[in-house]
Amino acid sequence: MISFLFLMLLYFLPAILGRDKSDATGIFLLNLFLGWTLIGWVAAFIWAIASDRAHYWDPLVRISAALAADLSRSWISPGRPSSSLPQNV
Repeated sequence: MISFLFLMLLYFLPAILGRDKSDATGIFLLNLFLGWTLIGWVAAFIWAIASDRAHYWDPLVRISAALAADLSRSWISPGRPSSSLPQNV
């Protein structure tokens, strides 16, 4: 009985390690359905121990999107005909 519990703990180790991640459901499902294969278990384990995406990209994405919106507003305004837009040569 104890060996069965130990094997179940070992089998679901990736799901246990990744329970606090943003992709915890995906890790659990991969481990549940493909963990019996060595490749599925290793993939779930690597996914579980890998760090989450870096959050420092979020402000950069917002800044670049705001910059792109400002640039597009300065070139395309309702009163400006489309023929006066700069043409790439």
